[in-house]
Amino acid sequence: MPILIALVMLLVCPLMSAGTGDTLRSIQARGYLKCGVSTGLPGFSYIDSQGQWQGFDVDFCRAIAAAIFADAKKVEFMPLDSKSRFAALAAREVDVLIRNTTWNFTREASLNVLFPAVIFYDGQAVLVRKSTKVQTIHELNNASICLVQGTTSEINLDSYMTQNRAKFKPIYFERSEQMIRSYEAGRCDAISSDRSQLHVLQSVMGQPDAHIILDQIISKEPLSPVVRDDDVDFFKVVRWVVLATIQAEEWGLNKENYLSVSRENPDIQQFLGMTKNAASAIGLPQRFAAQIITQVGNYGEIYTRNLGENSSISIKREHNALWTTPNGLMYAMPSR
Repeated sequence: MPILIALVMLLVCPLMSAGTGDTLRSIQARGYLKCGVSTGLPGFSYIDSQGQWQGFDVDFCRAIAAAIFADAKKVEFMPLDSKSRFAALAAREVDVLIRNTTWNFTREASLNVLFPAVIFYDGQAVLVRKSTKVQTIHELNNASICLVQGTTSEINLDSYMTQNRAKFKPIYFERSEQMIRSYEAGRCDAISSDRSQLHVLQSVMGQPDAHIILDQIISKEPLSPVVRDDDVDFFKVVRWVVLATIQAEEWGLNKENYLSVSRENPDIQQFLGMTKNAASAIGLPQRFAAQIITQVGNYGEIYTRNLGENSSISIKREHNALWTTPNGLMYAMPSR
């Protein structure tokens, strides 16, 4: 009977017996993480004037590397456009995808991927020229609207316009930088994308104040890293790296104070690996959270320097604030 049960389990749960743990072992053997990022979106993932990758998404790639190797520099960045990102992940060209990707049912059900944790709560909006005096999206009836190909933007916009009995002409681009140049050249009347991206694109325009992002949010866009669904252990690694940054902010931990703050709190001591924790069960070093905090920072620090008041973009945190603040949704599951 035990043999029969084992055979049945192998038939009905093949993913539990194949692929589990392979991703992390491959990364460790290679000596660095391969992280898929955008082709260039200031604030999220871009190459600075010194030729270094910077941004919110980039920092989460580095946080994973810090957790695995105790070295945030052990990561190779692969720029991917919206159309090629899932194919590159499936082909194992990258270990994880962190590039403004919305977690939704269709993708998780049909693309053999998993979304470990939300790192940014977003929503789709529309940017127009102030001179048009447009106040609502459905006023853009018969307008030409620029969109990035391979995203959910067209479906969301089409649904919204249909509900409001309006039509639009979509104009597609492979990359956001192509889209913004065409919009500024007058090829389209508006741009529709995630609100965060619109803030970024507006900031790099020749005349940012000549444009406005309309108030309506027409969709929910929870942005998350993406991993293949054949490796539960690596899925857990990415999930708990993200949650560690949020938990660190909840406790007010940073590289200057984490040792002193932990002295009186056994939960923090376990979280930091000063006492035994469960990290080894998913292949991580016991002190992985401490490495993230000291080399990359907590969630608030990552947000502030890339997207918040210490950046050139200055996007209000709103839903991306901690759950303990009004409207905040960022919540870390208990570490024990």
